[in-house]
Amino acid sequence: MKDRVTKNYATDGGDTWVVGGKLVIEDGAKFSGFPRVENLASNANVASLIAALKKAKIMVGDAFTINVASCTPPVAETAQNSAAATVTYANGVITVSVPKVSALKDADHGETWGTHKWIGFGVSTGLSTLVGLVFNDHVAEVTLTAADEAEAQSVGLNTDGQFVLYIKAEDVFARPDGKSIILSKEGYEDTEIIIKVVETANA
Repeated sequence: MKDRVTKNYATDGGDTWVVGGKLVIEDGAKFSGFPRVENLASNANVASLIAALKKAKIMVGDAFTINVASCTPPVAETAQNSAAATVTYANGVITVSVPKVSALKDADHGETWGTHKWIGFGVSTGLSTLVGLVFNDHVAEVTLTAADEAEAQSVGLNTDGQFVLYIKAEDVFARPDGKSIILSKEGYEDTEIIIKVVETANA
């Protein structure tokens, strides 16, 4: 009988598994114990492999650590609106509570942004950097850069992975189901966040 050549085998007392043949991943298979992609920057090949496995849904992507923080926007009226708001996050929903939307000040953010009852606050992602994070509000999709990190720092958001988000309070308040945004980044699970504006003053 001819000797059989095994391409896939364990060696080093089981410490090493050598795959020289074909590795088949069945539907429903899961991996655990892999390090986060962002911690593997010194080994681009391993990082790229893990990112590709997560992108292909063979491995479960990492999760963002979402939270909110107050900030001080540069436009005076927006800063006043933001100071009057209480912003909280729970179960995928950012809730912006204000006494009365109609009492908020109109703030002019220029020709592109327009004049609205703007409120600004910080969103924490748990990332070590915002660079490469994709922000999608169903109107536009933007990949964040170092400029977005600088903008966050300029309004008092000094923790890594925080970006400043401005909302038109009157627009979001008019939507019973709130406004949806999606955050995505290679190696991470896409995360949808709902933003709602509620009034706390008696009618």
